Amino acid sequence: MSQITLLKHRCRFILPATDMMNKLTRGRRMQWLFLFLSALWQVPVQAGTTKDSINNIMVGQKAAPHAALRIATKGPGGVTQGLGGWYRGDKGLASSQWNDFSGNDIHIPQPTVGLQPGVNPAGVNFNPAATFNGNQYFGKRMAIDPASSVFGTDAPTKLAIFSVAIVTEGATGGVFFQQVNSGQNSGIEATPAWTTGAAIFDAPYPTRATASWGGAIGKPNVWSFTKTTSNMTILRDRNTVVSTNGSYTFTGPGANYASNIGLWDNNHPAFYKGSIPEVIVYKDISTLSVTDQQKIESYLALKYGITLNQTIPTDYLASDGSKMWTGDATFKNRITGIGRDDASSLDLLRIYQH
Repeated sequence: MSQITLLKHRCRFILPATDMMNKLTRGRRMQWLFLFLSALWQVPVQAGTTKDSINNIMVGQKAAPHAALRIATKGPGGVTQGLGGWYRGDKGLASSQWNDFSGNDIHIPQPTVGLQPGVNPAGVNFNPAATFNGNQYFGKRMAIDPASSVFGTDAPTKLAIFSVAIVTEGATGGVFFQQVNSGQNSGIEATPAWTTGAAIFDAPYPTRATASWGGAIGKPNVWSFTKTTSNMTILRDRNTVVSTNGSYTFTGPGANYASNIGLWDNNHPAFYKGSIPEVIVYKDISTLSVTDQQKIESYLALKYGITLNQTIPTDYLASDGSKMWTGDATFKNRITGIGRDDASSLDLLRIYQH
């Protein structure tokens, strides 16, 4: 870890992709340069690596060759256990279908042209995003369709949904919805800001956590919806929106209902309005540790230029658990980075900090 001083006043683009940067990053498993942006003239920078040091590489100096490390199993933050579906705007998004990047092949289609979401190629921090105008969504609503059912026949007792989302109205529909079995009162639903302006997580309904969403229109946030048999929590950029303790059980099994993105509840439908660049669904978080969740949220925050809550200084963690950014009580705003993490299939060479 080293400290560098940059003489910058304001900066929106940090080290755009160039041939030099491609040469410096090619073949490395993880490599990070984090920058703290502010209106100050002197901006402290943390530069850290986990495999090959870049601190001593100067402009014009030839970097030593390194063999690329192939990693077959990938997950957000390197967390693969219990992963049910992984929907990335930069990996398999089209208006007609959002492909699953988890390897489970639970692709979510929208065959009806008039209901197909848009695709913004530079949606959030140069990452493509699905765009929803209020009557578009991915999925087959309440159809029984094993091919597009993340939870399938499982009884969801311990689950999590992570997403980055921008809402264009304070009252909107769901990020993710899946009916579990017959009856209106058994849907898994997650939204940052429903039609009442509240963040809501049903897992499945009537098991619910809800509170005022507390976000800002047009601003991207990292959302974490987690449920165990004793707790339900919603986080926004690691700020606690609501956390409740209780006895949360569910008697299955599921019935292979289709998964949906951009839709809330087939019986009381509310359609999402805004942009969604990524949705991650864990259908079993029995083994998900606090560190694992921190890795997932670090991956999303770095990728989309979002600063996580630093009221208590919180590290940004790479997929191997090493620190990409060390929490600092003083330098805690506009945390930004470029780098590569193969276990997350993440390669950032330019970034915009929201």
